[in-house]
Amino acid sequence: VSVAEALEYDLTQVETISEHSQHKEKLRISAELTILQGGLIKVLNELIPEEENVNFEVSMYMKSLAFGETDIALSYAKPNDGRVVRVKIKDISLKAYVNRNFQSSVEGWIEILDQIESLDWSAPLAARFGTEPKIGIHGLNVARQLMDKQPLVAMLPTAYAEQFDDLIEFEELETSDIPIWLSYHESRRHDPLVRKTVTSLVDALRDS
Repeated sequence: VSVAEALEYDLTQVETISEHSQHKEKLRISAELTILQGGLIKVLNELIPEEENVNFEVSMYMKSLAFGETDIALSYAKPNDGRVVRVKIKDISLKAYVNRNFQSSVEGWIEILDQIESLDWSAPLAARFGTEPKIGIHGLNVARQLMDKQPLVAMLPTAYAEQFDDLIEFEELETSDIPIWLSYHESRRHDPLVRKTVTSLVDALRDS
């Protein structure tokens, strides 16, 4: 095969890929890690096959709607940026959980680090134990894996914890519900893809 023929073939392949790609839209979603693990990934697993002409980019890092870094954002803090449309999806409840194998031999607690400080996600455990956390960790999944092997308690969303038979409520501690907010920029209000995705996410997450 000559260089010219090889080059012509490569260009043909690029053109073919471009023809398929040009019909694809890209939707960027940013959400705090615990929101992703607490239910958003499950929702996306159902949504992605329905949107054959959409490529999704999902990030656990909160990005700016105002600067066009993301299309849809999900957060615990109420968005206060300029021209942003806000939708409160629901409140999630937290409880203290422990692996049932360590129910009577708890030695400490885990701090979930993903939350903004003002939420005091792990405050009930700090008050209950009166000590520093045995370990601080990012994410619900990693915390749960630690709880499989360690006699430690963690504050987890009830909807998340109830998926696992080995997790039981440690003690009934006084907690407050935490809101989940969805937001997008005002300039995208009439964007068909954004509107459809927002509706799907809100409905699915409220039912989860």
